[in-house]
Amino acid sequence: MFQIGDRVAVVDQEVEGVVCSFDDNKVTIESSEGFVLDYLPKDLVKIGAEIQVTNHQAYVAKKSKESIKQRSNNVVKHRNKTILEVDLHIEKLVNSWQKLDAFDILELQLKTAQQQLNFAQSKHIKTVILIHGYGAGVLKKELESLLHRFSEVTFSEASYQKYGLGGATEVHFN
Repeated sequence: MFQIGDRVAVVDQEVEGVVCSFDDNKVTIESSEGFVLDYLPKDLVKIGAEIQVTNHQAYVAKKSKESIKQRSNNVVKHRNKTILEVDLHIEKLVNSWQKLDAFDILELQLKTAQQQLNFAQSKHIKTVILIHGYGAGVLKKELESLLHRFSEVTFSEASYQKYGLGGATEVHFN
């Protein structure tokens, strides 16, 4: 079904790449971002000039894309105040994260935060909650560094009652 050099897209993720190798049980691709990732053949579809997708694959891809969009853009309205909640836990961002190393995970989390902040800014959403969890604090420190690049934002710890002590950062666009 796949050949080396085929351009493919992952059905349940927003990942595209080129097939590097394959066998009956897995297909190895190099993503557009340069990551080498393994997938089951059923999780990939060819893209490009000769797209061959079954109706079932198209249905699954559409449902997965809608699910990803809902997860990444969790907009909540509170008393005329729109808040964008962005959960940066890696298992909320991608389904096949187990083979990613810590650097790749951090890069994906920061890229997602940047994209969601840009989205909020473009849609005039004044408040964004970045849910990063506790851990060693690396993601939190990198997020603070990212937020310092925005001159028009202020940020602080989010509500500990809702997100836990130190588990989220609340960002306000001025």
